[in-house]
Amino acid sequence: MEDINNTFAIFIKRNTNVIQNAMTEKLINYFEKQQLLFTEYYNESRRDYTINSVHEMRLCMKRLRALFLFFEALEPDVISTKLLLSSFRKLFKLAGHIRDIQIQKKLALHLEKEMDASYPEYIQYLNKNEKKAIKAFEKKMHGYEPEKDFDMLRNIISETISTYPSDNISLRGQTIILDKFILVKKMTRSKLNTVQLHSARTKLKQIAYLLKIWKGHDNVTQIIPVERVHLQIIEIKLGQWHDYVVAQTFVKNFIASFPDDKPVPVHYALLLFTILNNRKTLASEIKPQLKALFEQEPKKTRN
Repeated sequence: MEDINNTFAIFIKRNTNVIQNAMTEKLINYFEKQQLLFTEYYNESRRDYTINSVHEMRLCMKRLRALFLFFEALEPDVISTKLLLSSFRKLFKLAGHIRDIQIQKKLALHLEKEMDASYPEYIQYLNKNEKKAIKAFEKKMHGYEPEKDFDMLRNIISETISTYPSDNISLRGQTIILDKFILVKKMTRSKLNTVQLHSARTKLKQIAYLLKIWKGHDNVTQIIPVERVHLQIIEIKLGQWHDYVVAQTFVKNFIASFPDDKPVPVHYALLLFTILNNRKTLASEIKPQLKALFEQEPKKTRN
């Protein structure tokens, strides 16, 4: 912890003229906070892989990625997230596999109660897949040093913000957020298929992460024409829908794993039917709500 603080102190000293400005200081503080939290949950996950530690580790990774995508938007010809963070992204993807399975175990237990049924074979199947996912994560983790990526990110942030006046960074950030918002708005004008719903979910999360940097309060209508609480409601529903999309794949693969000479128990066919139905119901609720949210006209300010 002391080494990190010393590093940050040196970083501030080298960039005093830049960091004195509120917006650049916000970006630096946000980065340092997220990388510290990531390190904490990364180490915690390596010990026991609890659902909370894996979730929090992934959240930090998403926030860091959203921040870096912002810097990529500032310098698209210089910064490439895919190239510079390839190892980090692979680790993020593998952690996502663990997270998906843990959510599916939780969902299976919920559906057991809802349907008054028992799915021991399916939960055992998920447990086996979780062990495989953890093994793959640990294999990738072996020899990987996140600190090297963080040092690189720190340098890129330093170099990038040193070339931009803070007011320009602040305005550019708001433009990037609004651009993502407009992109989702364009999607809502179509039928919103599965791919588009997935894309809308990802972009809404990125908007949410960036808004937390740019605005320290709940009302964000100064940047986008909707309030954060309304975005959060849609985000939650999209998350629930996504869980059922993933569940459909897992249950189908589980059913396919039964030997040809062994019939699939009826309650698993009913489980798949329920998952498909819940997925369809959520999608039918989300689509008009998403369209209505993005069809809102910007609020006019009073003179």
